[in-house]
Amino acid sequence: KLLLTTARPDANQNNLRSAAYESIMELLKSSPRDCYAIVQETTVTIIARLEELLHHRQSSNEKTSGGNYNDLQSLLCATLQCVIKKMQQGDAIQISDTVMSAFLMMMSSNEQSSEVQEDALMAVGTVMEVTDKHFAKYMDSFLALFGRLTAEPRGVLRLRRLCRDR
Repeated sequence: KLLLTTARPDANQNNLRSAAYESIMELLKSSPRDCYAIVQETTVTIIARLEELLHHRQSSNEKTSGGNYNDLQSLLCATLQCVIKKMQQGDAIQISDTVMSAFLMMMSSNEQSSEVQEDALMAVGTVMEVTDKHFAKYMDSFLALFGRLTAEPRGVLRLRRLCRDR
């Protein structure tokens, strides 16, 4: 029901969408092992929503789409980060190509807000942690993007904040 709530037409009102995603994250964090199928289902749903959102962004000619779009991206990143932490390594490796593609796209876009880029970077850190040595195949792309981000004037400040918050 919470996932349905996040897609309601009135979800932007009164922080309903944020509250629903926060509740999903809390439920997933404390879910027992016998609820692993729900973690998997939620992961598939969140990935599909993120891909749809990014595809919509690419196909539209909008330069900015406002706070709702950025907020939704951040919520999806945070929720994916939460479910990836709960995943078994083999399952995380299976979805890693898809999620890394989305996260790198979010981090590389000049149109993204710095908060969205930070959320994507934190989610990449979780993928790195869970997939362990299998993350190596993303290192070239990630390091090139990471270098570009840290070369930006606010990039180093973002990294400091991320390191402090982690």
